[in-house]
Amino acid sequence: MLRRASASLWLAASLLAAAAAAEQVRYDDYKLVRVVISSLDQIEQVHSIGGMLMSDYEGIGAIDYLFPPAAMADLAALHLPYQVLNDNVQNAIDTERASLERWREVGPRDPDWFAGFKNYDQIVAKLNQMETDRPDLCTVFSIGDSFEGRPTWAIRITAPGSEKPMVLFDATHHAREWISTMTVMWIADRLVYEYDTNPTIRDILDTVEVVVIPVVNPDGYVYTWTTDRYWRKNRQAPPPGSYCYGVDLNRNYDAGWGGAGASHDPCSELYCGTAAFSTPETANYRDFVNANPRIVSGISYHSFGLLIMWPYGYMSALPPEPDRTLFAFCGETMHDEIFAVHGVSYDWGPIYSTIYPASGGNVDWCYDSHGIFEFTIELRGNDFVIPASEIIPTAEENFEAARFLMEWSAGPVRITFPQGLPEFISPVDPTSFTVRIEDGYQSVVPASATLYYSYDGAAFEAASLVHAGDTLYQATLPPAACGTTPRFFFSAQGDGGATAYRPATAPAETFTATVALVTTVLADDFENDLGWTVINDPSLTTGAWERAVPFRPASGGAPSADFDGSGKCFVTDNRPGSFDVDGGPTRLISPVLDLTGLQDPVF
Repeated sequence: MLRRASASLWLAASLLAAAAAAEQVRYDDYKLVRVVISSLDQIEQVHSIGGMLMSDYEGIGAIDYLFPPAAMADLAALHLPYQVLNDNVQNAIDTERASLERWREVGPRDPDWFAGFKNYDQIVAKLNQMETDRPDLCTVFSIGDSFEGRPTWAIRITAPGSEKPMVLFDATHHAREWISTMTVMWIADRLVYEYDTNPTIRDILDTVEVVVIPVVNPDGYVYTWTTDRYWRKNRQAPPPGSYCYGVDLNRNYDAGWGGAGASHDPCSELYCGTAAFSTPETANYRDFVNANPRIVSGISYHSFGLLIMWPYGYMSALPPEPDRTLFAFCGETMHDEIFAVHGVSYDWGPIYSTIYPASGGNVDWCYDSHGIFEFTIELRGNDFVIPASEIIPTAEENFEAARFLMEWSAGPVRITFPQGLPEFISPVDPTSFTVRIEDGYQSVVPASATLYYSYDGAAFEAASLVHAGDTLYQATLPPAACGTTPRFFFSAQGDGGATAYRPATAPAETFTATVALVTTVLADDFENDLGWTVINDPSLTTGAWERAVPFRPASGGAPSADFDGSGKCFVTDNRPGSFDVDGGPTRLISPVLDLTGLQDPVF
């Protein structure tokens, strides 16, 4: 009863603050404190003096709470070990608010968009901008409305093609975890805007479909911007007999619902709701996943703690083999990928044993209900209020983990081309090239690796790839007659019986190449003058072409070395500083190319 009385006083103060026009809940001199709990009675004692849970779990161990300044004497009187992590959390909130004002007018295409946190409307505007810029790659849609009627927006990102494996990234189940929102927006941004220039991203979107849900909890997220920065739950109305708003969405899924690590008290930060899927937000998430059986894997982002975790959270049992080993392999690999970026180490393991029991979570539900390889990552921070300067490094390191998972999910095994595919097929000699085939969520069966080819509409013929050791194979296309149209694709099987194809939708889609003899008519490393001519417009003021060793250190995007390391190359305005091509154009013209004797030459 003491707990309920304490919670009601705190909530009443919050509601009064929310009702005041343009007034936000303030936490002046509130202390973020890590308390070592050794019995459940001590949890009730902490609640009775006004402790507000800040950890994602409440039980035996080191738990973070937020205390009003007047409660510190009472905390000391409990004789519990504790450590003050932040003596006045309002300072961080005020600093954050100032930063928000600084970046408030940044548009969705501005390079500085990720320099500050963004509110719900700004998130939606950027999603729509991505769709406007790349309608060939993006579709923005809603998975359903929140309790207060806000759409839960998502963006689907993929290259043309159908029936690809799907990867799902979501964030902001918990309203105050702003860094998670920005992290998934960074993932979406890179996929959309680097498709044309980054071969890795092109390969990903050619083979998988990615869906990003940046704000699973729209109402709670908006509330953290307008009223209470530390609000965690959604904004669902109190159940009968209670005055406490909100449900912890990540305790409301039908996976051990209502068990360890959840609460049936509506005033608890861990309140699991009146039943599984009793919130519109989790019901929308469930319906979307149910309607998309192609989802292979996903990551649900949270903060804070530097953790990579997987099922189970509601029980100590581990997933059965081979999934147990695959989860561990992916978790460790994502740790390595993250660490390689900025040297930050994320621990990894099953939820239950890595941090705490947590029932009713989306990770367990996705795996239990659909066999999805679902992970949760707890991002950087020592508090939910994290400096805006942490947005980009957090997103950068976590993109690499997401990249790995997208590549891993492309098929039961992964087929890539380390030197690229042949642009030309010889009409005289066989054309050989290297194929890499790696384990995905199944192990490669080497003897299954196959090349299929068809010339000018004939039936596809099969040719086994030659295993060259480790993950490498050699593919060989036979000579083709000039003027024909070659089509080819690849397949390989996993030890679980599933087959991967490249392209992913083969044979409906295939690779092709031009049949031609390739003749080199000019090779020039620019160490000697082979007759190139520079013609400058009379109005040119800076930026003329010249053959030289690039000036070092380079600046303004200028090259610091030539392409092959031999020394010289052609550069514009090779001198210290940054000089654009200003005024008129500068033209670089090759020596005459002798095509005598070549039949139907094509450049």
